[in-house]
Amino acid sequence: MPEKNLVEMHIGISYQEGVPPSIIDKFIDNISVGDISLTVEKRPITPYAAMEWVVPSVIFAYLSKSYFDAFLKEAGKDHYILLKNSLAALFKVILGKKPEDRPRVRSLLFSILSQSHEGVPLKFIFPEGVSHEKYEIILSELLILLMEHHSKFPNDRLTLYLDIGQPLGRTFYLEYSVIDEKWVLINPATEMMTRP
Repeated sequence: MPEKNLVEMHIGISYQEGVPPSIIDKFIDNISVGDISLTVEKRPITPYAAMEWVVPSVIFAYLSKSYFDAFLKEAGKDHYILLKNSLAALFKVILGKKPEDRPRVRSLLFSILSQSHEGVPLKFIFPEGVSHEKYEIILSELLILLMEHHSKFPNDRLTLYLDIGQPLGRTFYLEYSVIDEKWVLINPATEMMTRP
């Protein structure tokens, strides 16, 4: 997302060329209420020489600190439910009718970016090979994790993760563990050692 927009923006959506704009337009229409500040970015398809979970996904949503600190406090739980339902609907469009049949472990199609209470970049990587019902649970857990972080800092789960975790550059990468049924930090050192 463009750096200059991050301060004022509540939610951003970034997508690669080739994604039908109608998909993004519907998502934006669904979450556009009140004084919410939205940013949309279309990106060219660019090759990257990096671990695939570091590379920007085809579509990513950006939930800013100001969304949790300011807008959500004003709009209340109604917008949280609206955002969750709109993201779940977006998943259904981009992942198809039977996402549990997809063979990848980590999704390259969609991710959520955010920032910690202290402004540290965060990337949340979704699994593949799970049902739409499971995606809704995963999404709820992510949004609750972020809301708790911004409302209860420093006495929250995400702060505990970040305190013992290791970023790559300045960014912390988290993925949802289907086995543990929770969001966990990716350890970049371990990933680099096990990379083929």
